[in-house]
Amino acid sequence: MTGWQQSYRRLYAGLAAALVVANPLLHKSVSDVADFVSARIGFPRYDVVMLVAIPVLSLMIVLPALARARETLARRRVALCIGALALMSAAAQHWLLVANIELVHLPQFALLAAVLSRAGLSAPGAFAMSTLAGIFDETYQHLVIYADTPGTYFDINDIVLNALGAAWGVLLAPVPTTHEADRSVARIFESLRHRVRWSIAAAGALALAWWWDPPVFTPLFRTSPAHPFYRVLSTVEGLVICGVLGALVLIASTRGSTSGRSLRAAAFATHTIPLMLALVVIGCAPRARVQLPQPVVAATQASSASSPFITTFWCGPPLPEFDDARAREIADAGFSIVGPPCEGPITPAGNRHALDVAATHGLKMWIADPRYNERARRQPEWEAALDAAVEEYRRHPAFGGYFVTDEPSFELFDDLRAIVSRLHAADPEHLAYINLNPDYVFGRTADTVYPTYVDRFVETVQPALLSFDYYPFLVDRDRPTFFRSLALIRDAALRKQIPFLLILLAMPHGPYRDPSEAEVSWQAFHGLAYGAGGISYFAYWTPVDVPYADVFKFHRGLIENGRPTAHYVEASRLNPQIRAIATQLIGAQHREVRDSRGEIAPSLPFGPVRAVEGGPATIGFFDDGRGGTLTLVVNRDYRQLSLLTVRPVSTGQRVEQFDSATDRWVRTRGTRFDVPAGGAILLRWHE
Repeated sequence: MTGWQQSYRRLYAGLAAALVVANPLLHKSVSDVADFVSARIGFPRYDVVMLVAIPVLSLMIVLPALARARETLARRRVALCIGALALMSAAAQHWLLVANIELVHLPQFALLAAVLSRAGLSAPGAFAMSTLAGIFDETYQHLVIYADTPGTYFDINDIVLNALGAAWGVLLAPVPTTHEADRSVARIFESLRHRVRWSIAAAGALALAWWWDPPVFTPLFRTSPAHPFYRVLSTVEGLVICGVLGALVLIASTRGSTSGRSLRAAAFATHTIPLMLALVVIGCAPRARVQLPQPVVAATQASSASSPFITTFWCGPPLPEFDDARAREIADAGFSIVGPPCEGPITPAGNRHALDVAATHGLKMWIADPRYNERARRQPEWEAALDAAVEEYRRHPAFGGYFVTDEPSFELFDDLRAIVSRLHAADPEHLAYINLNPDYVFGRTADTVYPTYVDRFVETVQPALLSFDYYPFLVDRDRPTFFRSLALIRDAALRKQIPFLLILLAMPHGPYRDPSEAEVSWQAFHGLAYGAGGISYFAYWTPVDVPYADVFKFHRGLIENGRPTAHYVEASRLNPQIRAIATQLIGAQHREVRDSRGEIAPSLPFGPVRAVEGGPATIGFFDDGRGGTLTLVVNRDYRQLSLLTVRPVSTGQRVEQFDSATDRWVRTRGTRFDVPAGGAILLRWHE
């Protein structure tokens, strides 16, 4: 090797070292810039821009290198490996990314791998060293940058993305002559004794990862409550994927001779075994220290609707439209119960077919049938007809309850009592669902009439679930009685020891504006803070052929003209997060709601919390039944993220934050929390 070549390699080695150091040190600054841009242009637009810009800019930068390496890339072995890598990249974008800005991992570590190749490392060596640098990057983030940020964890997904980028870098970079060090390693590796040692080391690393952080194979990836398409990889799965990527690198860099294959196999093993051990030791340890809480069993609930937490909607697909594709769409969005349709024919045969479809997708259905609706008692021999309807549905595995009526008036309460009583006597296992009016229906008399309306309904009808709708967001203002209504419904439900459900505004119609994702989240989390046992969206299937459609001009439901809208995607993100937090509250006793500023509820202190500073916050307090207190802190500002400081009453109290992305409780090191607009955090306090 000439002096010029040595200088050339030293230059690239220095550049590689600079990149290894710069990646973690500049991470927070780059993230802050990205957050600023996202806040300015809105996340949906920002996410699309990143999806297009990062691949396009990366491709433009590497085009000269691709032109120089076109002969190498044209080889069938290399082309097939690049094709496999492209498929893995597409899968990563679909399953491993919450936001498309994370695609930056690919060009970031492709650059490092390419520089390491130019510094003289073989393709397997450059891949392994780049991936090790990625592990170092993630470790620094976990232990230094985000050490005081609750809810963070050592991210195997990011390690895989780093390795994916490294594989791109070595496949697209010109492959240098194999380093002499790799040749000496090959000679050592060719002896049987050393091959056995390497095999034992690899098997031991995999076994340790399997024991310490076992993968979930049903499905293979662990679904994250944060996003319906996002997956949280275990250490074993990360090892397997990194191994596949390394194999692709090895195959692409093999030139066909026996000595070449053994040489590269030796180099690959030499570099990869330390990588595997590092990933196991660093990746598993932080996870092993986090203990999953045991679910609290619901204490006394009146119906099957109370557990698990209900996620449902108004206006399901018309029965003729309800097929496997529609059911899968509903399940993928995180709904547990299919609400009845608002339009189209409703027949027993159509209901039975819909139940069969729902059952194959693990869904329950609330079934509407004229034999037990609010007018059923006026029909001759209504009891026999109701009993026949019960026998038709109650044994079906997908049957969740009887949809009786919506927004009844005072005059219907006696009829509803008779219908609900008859349904309960014939089928005590399933609820009879009735939804109440909001207070603003009663106009100026709401202050006095609405409490009477709710109390009389509960006492007369004796429901198993108390449900009401309240749409707070008018085109020009917000309705002022949302929190008062929530408190009224909560108190009525607590008196009768039954769960309650809140119906959310999820689409524009009539006087109501088109709610943002943060506004929908705001409604849902405030329902949880007041102890709701379920949420429902209005509307799922945008109603068309319904009364007053020309007046209300319904549009932009979750599904419109048979196709998902942006609201469907938003609900798909929110539902798993809501369900994950609600699951932690099942069985906990709701104690109180407080307000950081004393505007919509009594002010703090209460329980373990002395104050919440940094913005308006609603705090729901729950006893977890084991001597601890759960607090759901909701950002009452649906326009912007708030940095909230939660000040405890006693400095000696231990506090943990629930991470809905991984379904884990994480010990916090501070009391400052970034809470998204309309979002919430769940904290658990111990003495």
